[in-house]
Amino acid sequence: MDRPIIEDVCNNKIALNQNDHMNSRYLNLSLILCSLLSLSLQANPSADSVTVGSTSDYLVAQPFADRTVFYSTADEGVSLPINWGLDLAWLSEGNIRRGVAFMGKDIVTLVRSSFTPTAPLVDGDLPPTEMGRLNERIQIIKSFLNPDVKVVLNCDHPSVDPWYVGNAANWAQLIEVTAKHHEDAGLEVLTVSPFNEPDYSATGQGSIQDFYNIIKELRKNPYFNDIRISGGNTLNCDVALDWYAYLNGAGLDEGNTHQLAGDFNHFADFFRFVRDQNDHATDDELHNVMEAMVGVEYGMQTGIWWGTAEYARGEFCKASHGVRLGYAEHRPNWTSAAVYRHPDGKIQAFGGVSERQNIQTTYRFLSTDRPVYYDGYGPQHEFILDLPGAPNAGYYQDPTYHKNAEKVIHIQYGDDIQPAIEGRYVIINRNSGRAMEAAGANIKQRGYAQSNSQHWDVTPVGSGIGGDFSYFTFKNVLSGRAPDVLNWSLDNGGNIIAYDDVKSGNQQWYLEYAEDGWFYIRSRHSGLCMEVAGANTTDQGNIQQWEKTEGHHQQWRFLAVGSTIEFEAPETPANLQATAQQHSVLLTWEPSTSNDVAGYNIYRADSERGAYYTLAQQVSSTAFVDNTARPGTPYYYAVKATDKVLN
Repeated sequence: MDRPIIEDVCNNKIALNQNDHMNSRYLNLSLILCSLLSLSLQANPSADSVTVGSTSDYLVAQPFADRTVFYSTADEGVSLPINWGLDLAWLSEGNIRRGVAFMGKDIVTLVRSSFTPTAPLVDGDLPPTEMGRLNERIQIIKSFLNPDVKVVLNCDHPSVDPWYVGNAANWAQLIEVTAKHHEDAGLEVLTVSPFNEPDYSATGQGSIQDFYNIIKELRKNPYFNDIRISGGNTLNCDVALDWYAYLNGAGLDEGNTHQLAGDFNHFADFFRFVRDQNDHATDDELHNVMEAMVGVEYGMQTGIWWGTAEYARGEFCKASHGVRLGYAEHRPNWTSAAVYRHPDGKIQAFGGVSERQNIQTTYRFLSTDRPVYYDGYGPQHEFILDLPGAPNAGYYQDPTYHKNAEKVIHIQYGDDIQPAIEGRYVIINRNSGRAMEAAGANIKQRGYAQSNSQHWDVTPVGSGIGGDFSYFTFKNVLSGRAPDVLNWSLDNGGNIIAYDDVKSGNQQWYLEYAEDGWFYIRSRHSGLCMEVAGANTTDQGNIQQWEKTEGHHQQWRFLAVGSTIEFEAPETPANLQATAQQHSVLLTWEPSTSNDVAGYNIYRADSERGAYYTLAQQVSSTAFVDNTARPGTPYYYAVKATDKVLN
């Protein structure tokens, strides 16, 4: 029975079935097609290299990257879920609020709070100063985190009072009292860590034997039967196994290390060893997404961010609840990279370096099953990420090289690909159709008037910006000023002003793709979205920040300067035809009758009702050669016309 050509009012589509010789509409292809890209795979990876993922027979990798992350968009992937938390040992409300904004409140299942050995207990309880610090921490937890968040207690020791020195019973009493105050506030204490970074002896907490003695005291107390005891919480991962192994003789439930010094091998081996002992593996002071990726790879179960989480960290936490598709590391360089599929299906690549020890490293992300788009660039199989660092190995050899760099890259192949952003634009609000304008000290909206006050140079930040370099800067063409969150506000309604372009954290923005060419513009500092206040549709509507609501007044399109602002889609192209050739399929169609067509987007699906993915964008002619089809497979094609303002 004949299957008809599939058509709808939005697209002109045709089905190509390579096995149907009876129907002239469905054409046979006889040969497998060459990849868009010819690559070669290095045969003997060095012992310090680990690469996980899929490879394809027709893809080979060239040796111009230090490491390659192979992945397939079709892989089932590996599930490696992690418990994520934020830190209050550094007593900062802002760090918690920012971390929640980037991670999402539901992802933050743990918070690190602290006991303070800065003064003796008085009548078995905390003295006023210490009680004040504790109440401040508890208030922040209850104000900004979910009620069911679990507490991890560690030692915050700006100083250690002599009352505690060498006295395990006094330490144990302080820990119990502090834990009970948290419980009295309705919070569950999951873990206690008697010392924090005790291998750095200047903290004055005590020796490894003192730590051991405190664990023994806690083990005598039935109160801690259902609370994990963690050790050795070392600064230097080279000594983490020694501390953990010795302290485990007193009865640990959890192995914990940080990575502020030490060797990559010891860092990775620590988590594997702890898991082999059937204990819980933790890093309660992560400094970079690289440490998180490595920890996850080797068995870490809990990760808590020191300071806060920004965009790459927050996205990695979310993605880690999906599946990992590929991973690679460079041990001598203290760097790593990975690809994950988020629970909602989106695919993201991550790269990062050690905070203090890394060497510059180049990673290639290589899709083995299909060409994709990397932050809008494509279609292509590979993307090169250059992570900055020192030219030679060494701990803080030169702090100017150690930028704690990390980045997230969005990988797409569906029928709605975000446009790549870099250049000079008019920035249009979806709700009002008006342009963002630097209007004196404030940033407002106004009908587009071809004015330089409405033109913006939008540029990705460099890898040396410091920390996460997934962001963009905006610079007004007329004034040279940048959008700036006034007074570093973290609040809804914080005003967005035009201020001297100094590229500070409150002048950097990340672009979260919504759909159909529209983006949310979100602050690196607050994580909040630029929006037109009150969804105003008139000239002079003020632009402020607000938590994401998915309203159209929070969505923006980046259009070429000189564009005529309108939102009518061009007429549909017609009469799509497919013709089999020896190594490819030739698609032809009749052009759209609209006079503002900028190009055509080409799509293909693998089944009649399957999802379409993008083969090409902005094709200027009315023909396209698909040289990626495979024999014995039915395909379905579609073509859309796109105008100069992305309709």
